[in-house]
This record gives sequence, C-alpha cells and structure tokens, in this order.
Amino acid sequence: MGLVGTGRRATRAGCVIVAGDTPVGTVTVGALSPTLGYPIALGCVVHDVSEPGTALGVDIRANAAEFTVTTPAVLQALVARTPARKGPST
Repeated sequence: MGLVGTGRRATRAGCVIVAGDTPVGTVTVGALSPTLGYPIALGCVVHDVSEPGTALGVDIRANAAEFTVTTPAVLQALVARTPARKGPST
C-alpha cells in the first residue's frame, strides 16, 4: 500500500510502520518527492490497518513521523486504463 507523509522527513526501506506503539509493517521504498513536496512511500502492513485514510507512524531514526495510508497513484492509473475482464464463456 502507499503512504503519504505529513511532514518533510522521508522514510527509507526497512523502517518500521507502527499503529500507536504496535509494529504493523515495514517500508519497502520511500523518498521525499520534490514534485509533490512531501514524502511518499510503499510498504507492507497487516490487513487491519491497510484501509486508505488510516493514520500510521513510521519510525525514522528513533523518531515517529506521521503518514497516511493511500492507494499508490501508479495503481490508480493502471486500474483506470485496464479494461474490465469478462469471465470465461460457457
């Protein structure tokens, strides 16, 4: 799932994603987007906290940074361009 940061601190691969004090996942890739002006990341989390809009924290060098779960724009673009598949004909 995608993550959007509220501050200016970028996260990196391997950082722990937390809900409160509970670890719920790991960042797979992250960067500060110069075009968007805020940090973005992709990560893997437990299903319970994967809903877009969920507020999470990311442990960046022992400091928690606020991030929000989002659907990655790349996936949104692919879904928009992919025609609906039909089931097998019988």
